[in-house]
Amino acid sequence: MHEQQVNLTTKAVLDLVQNTETLRRKEPPPILGNSCNTDKTLEAVKMLRRELCLCDVGNEDSIHITKCLKRLSPIITENQLSESAAYELLTSVTGGLTNFFVSGRRDSKLPFVKLWGFLSVSRPPVVPLKMIAQEVDELLKKGLQDPIIVLKEIAALWESTINGDDELQKRIADESALYDMRRYIHTHFASQALAIEIYFLVQSKVQ
Repeated sequence: MHEQQVNLTTKAVLDLVQNTETLRRKEPPPILGNSCNTDKTLEAVKMLRRELCLCDVGNEDSIHITKCLKRLSPIITENQLSESAAYELLTSVTGGLTNFFVSGRRDSKLPFVKLWGFLSVSRPPVVPLKMIAQEVDELLKKGLQDPIIVLKEIAALWESTINGDDELQKRIADESALYDMRRYIHTHFASQALAIEIYFLVQSKVQ
């Protein structure tokens, strides 16, 4: 019985290591062309979405983005899709925070291949994002406190989700923290919110 338990434990550890290495293996980007999406490509992605559901890093039950990329890559390459068409397909198979990240990179004109590189080495968050969002909500419900402490706590909570140098997680953590900080400011410092928003806007342009 003891030997059987050891064997099962060993297998579980090996499976975990193998799965982790699979997620870390970079999925090569598709080869882009100049074509627009057609009924054929849209139907292919519709079937893919039906099979895998939307990829969302904020949903613990969601398929990991790297698996989605592997299925999406041949559709883009074989149909010689342009960058804008490829972005259209990628946004259609992502949801929640992942979709927010992808859409933001598209709107900022980030080359599709560079975005693909960020996503292809992405790993699951250290802490479930849903749990962090709930903790932040609880923090904001406590009412008016020392703003410096609250803002630092919000930043620390989101930072705890980052797994190493994962670019997707870093961007999501930064943008989620900024969103929650703004929620806090608008709730408890409404009269100063506009001035703070202008300050953030000026600082973002400087950076």
